[in-house]
This record gives sequence, C-alpha cells and structure tokens, in this order.
Amino acid sequence: MGRLTQQRWTLVQHSAYVAKQDATFQHQVEQVSITTEADLGRVLNLGGLVFESYMAAEDAVDEVNNNPTGPDGQPADPILAFHDSYKQSGLPLYIPPKEGAVP
Repeated sequence: MGRLTQQRWTLVQHSAYVAKQDATFQHQVEQVSITTEADLGRVLNLGGLVFESYMAAEDAVDEVNNNPTGPDGQPADPILAFHDSYKQSGLPLYIPPKEGAVP
C-alpha cells in the first residue's frame, strides 16, 4: 500500500484540547489530511468520516463544532466520539455517533 493519488481528509479531536488540555475544545474537531492507502483503510474500518476535498471537510467541521450533541440532545460523549487508540496526525480520530445510539 502506498500513497493516495488524491489526498483525502478526515476529522479528529481538536489539537488545542489534545496538546493543551483546553476544555473549551474537548468536543471540537478539526480536519487533517489522509495521504496513504493504509491510513484511509484504517479510518474507514473504524467508522471515521472521509472527505474528498478540504472544503467538504471544513464544512463538516463547522457542522460538528456548531452542533456538539449526541442523539439524545445532550453534549457528545468524548469516549464515544473519539477513537483514542488510533490517531491521525497524532490526534484521536472522530467517530460520528451512530443513528439511534445511546451514549
């Protein structure tokens, strides 16, 4: 497996929370690039989101950050929302809540 011919993007936990433990960013995401086939496969297998353009990923960042709730309307549970054992660019992968899931 090698490098992707077209760069892709995914969402991860915001670096301000990961690096500085700034609680303001605990439930926030940011976009990072996926450049290898192996990383793309891992993101997809874990249920992460994949975008074909930076702008599509940026739109998703705005949507997640402006609506940080789980399916019951409560704040998103970071244990359900982020996959700490797999990191993309050193940041926990964002896993969107499954429809109908109860945190």
